[in-house]
Amino acid sequence: FYPDSPPFPVRRVPPRFSILPSNHEIMPGGSVNITCVAVGSPMPYVKWMLGTEDLTTEDEMPIGRNVLELNGVRESANYTCVAMSSLGIIEATAQVLVKTLPKPPGTPIVTETTATSVTITWDSGNPDPVSYYIIQYRAKGPDSKYETVDSITTTRYSIGGLYPNTEYEIRVSAFNSIGQGPSSTRVDARTGEQAPASPPRNVQAHIISQNTVMVRWEEPEEPNGQ
Repeated sequence: FYPDSPPFPVRRVPPRFSILPSNHEIMPGGSVNITCVAVGSPMPYVKWMLGTEDLTTEDEMPIGRNVLELNGVRESANYTCVAMSSLGIIEATAQVLVKTLPKPPGTPIVTETTATSVTITWDSGNPDPVSYYIIQYRAKGPDSKYETVDSITTTRYSIGGLYPNTEYEIRVSAFNSIGQGPSSTRVDARTGEQAPASPPRNVQAHIISQNTVMVRWEEPEEPNGQ
């Protein structure tokens, strides 16, 4: 070695990404931080670009790691991380997708009823795919609470375990990666009748005359019809 030579040879390595920027889905007006890390020898400078626009100024360009901070995002876009050194330039892209909650599905249509079930179909109402649908239903009444069926992946469903001869209100909503959207317009459906599940109550007989008997009773506890 010459006197001014280093004691060992310096290894030169082109830039490569050790942490690639990741894609993100956010709500309109949301915020997100995207990290990009590159290594090499010499260590590369790292900057962010949106199309042809530099988002990192030259005098503020960090070495090795750059975190892009986005606030109040309204539109989807692709952001490019660029790592550069004297040995080369590399790029990686992160997609920021601005997603909204799903729109309400179309009003459910009742296609079939039995004494204990109601079958409905509905239109998705959403141009983009949804994760699944949620059905809420309740018997009409002042103190009635909604029952929920979720994780439905089709636009047709049969709700079972209902009471006979009972009017229900039914609504549907959609769920995507952002959350649950607003409900559809509700539809009303009445289940069919079936034979009473219990006998008449308080049966009383009174002899009116030699040929006449008057019988009174109260309806069964579960009449299941009219």
